[in-house]
Amino acid sequence: MTTRLSSSFGPAERPPTPACGNNGSCTLWLEGIRAQLHSLTVTGTTDSDAVYATGAANAIVNSFIHDAKEGIVCSSSAPTTIINTKVSQNRRGIAVLAGYGAYLSNVNLLNNDDGISNYGRLISTDTTYDQNNKAIVNFGSLTLTRDVIRNSLRDDGVASFSCNLDNCVMSLNETSITGSGRHGIHVSAGFGLKVRNSKILGNQGFAINVDAKATGPIDLGTSNDLGNNSFSAKRQANGGAICNRSTIAAAARGNTFLTCPPKNAGVSCTDGEVGGAGTVDVSGCL
Repeated sequence: MTTRLSSSFGPAERPPTPACGNNGSCTLWLEGIRAQLHSLTVTGTTDSDAVYATGAANAIVNSFIHDAKEGIVCSSSAPTTIINTKVSQNRRGIAVLAGYGAYLSNVNLLNNDDGISNYGRLISTDTTYDQNNKAIVNFGSLTLTRDVIRNSLRDDGVASFSCNLDNCVMSLNETSITGSGRHGIHVSAGFGLKVRNSKILGNQGFAINVDAKATGPIDLGTSNDLGNNSFSAKRQANGGAICNRSTIAAAARGNTFLTCPPKNAGVSCTDGEVGGAGTVDVSGCL
């Protein structure tokens, strides 16, 4: 069942025809300019999307989106805004399609297969990603601020793949990544990375794993702007701190490691904290 909305819609309003009410199993299309979905529970199905935002500047506020193939699909001509919303038990919690964007604030992505698949431009603030098999699968531009990513059971906390834009940069500030089944952050072909004031601890692999084909820059702290990141702690260490398999010189000044200087893991990134084919500047470590 599909319902198309050109204006705001909430539980106090009579659903348009065909019926799609609170707790209804259906797909809601947000088609109008600034159309909002507010204070509503939407239950999808395993072969359909729950909410498809395709209008301009759509917003989803104070809602619960669950049990769908894709919880929310963002293809709005202006970024889709999602605030104070829980997205749970979907095959894919949120999908940001290529050429589009999304802004998240105080969103809880819980128990999805993929928390978010981002092919466009994603800005996420004060958002929690918890117990998703994969928290963030990223092909585009990504900015995370004060986010919490924990217990990504089967993969990296933030996993990047081939860049879908002319320039893909992942930027994290005051964000924590813990309990990932693989690396905290994986940087792949076409991507750069900037991390400040963040804690990436207790992951099975490296806190930061840089693929051989990454294009950089890899900025984890510079002499003029120290990283202030924690990549290892005595009670909550990763498999390692930084593995730079690329030929890029990574800057990682002013960060906390298990030891200072961190133990060299060699070119193969084994039995140590920092290693790989590329250099990693860990000056000013703590």
